[in-house]
Amino acid sequence: MGYLGLQSSLYRQNVSLVLANRKPTARFKYLKFLPLNDTQAIMCIVTDDGAMDNGLIDIPAGMSGSELDYLSGKMSNLLEGRRLTEITGDLLQEVYSAVSEDEVMLASLKKAIGNIAAKNSEQKVFLGGAKQLLNQPEFRDPDKAHALMNYLSDASHLTNLPAADSFGGDVKMLIGPENIAEELKNSSVILAKYDAGDGMQGVIGVVGPTRMDYAAVAAKLSYIAAGLSRLLAGPDAPEGLNNKLVLKETNDHE
Repeated sequence: MGYLGLQSSLYRQNVSLVLANRKPTARFKYLKFLPLNDTQAIMCIVTDDGAMDNGLIDIPAGMSGSELDYLSGKMSNLLEGRRLTEITGDLLQEVYSAVSEDEVMLASLKKAIGNIAAKNSEQKVFLGGAKQLLNQPEFRDPDKAHALMNYLSDASHLTNLPAADSFGGDVKMLIGPENIAEELKNSSVILAKYDAGDGMQGVIGVVGPTRMDYAAVAAKLSYIAAGLSRLLAGPDAPEGLNNKLVLKETNDHE
């Protein structure tokens, strides 16, 4: 189940997880509208790092390609240099109102840009070894095992775990009933935060039975988190490595 090259038997008995918080640094460069039909267009947003994203928007019936080009050019000039998360509904309304009065298109733009900004700031979850918990005595009860596996099979649930900036220290423990999710009430979660560079933090951790060796797990996680911080955010971090976490998967029986 391994990740980050972890090979010890301690981690083969638990679920390993990485929560990589993203803090978008890319800035808006320009947008283009590509007419799809009489009432819809594809909006393409390009950021200063060369990335492109798109969304479907509604446009006034009969709006010409030249009108869309004029609109995209004006909006690009007014929004250039802003982070995607800074382009709020109020700002977009202010910018859009300077060049158009169509409320339908404005509402559609707000939704599309909001979706793109949310997607670029969402927390990424990497999970490995969930089936290892089924080997533990606590989860030989089919009902308990089923509930836990269903919960862990949807990694988005783990985004509800405490974020790195909420930790009182470098390590946080949630033992049994301390977990918010009912499915984790029979488990314990130990988390350690790491610095991913550019003001970002992430979390690594394990989910295991409540009888796990908390001191040993916490110590190992702290050691790995410190190594990740040096690798991703230290002065010697290779250019382009910041914010990228390479996971190494190993076979469960290794």
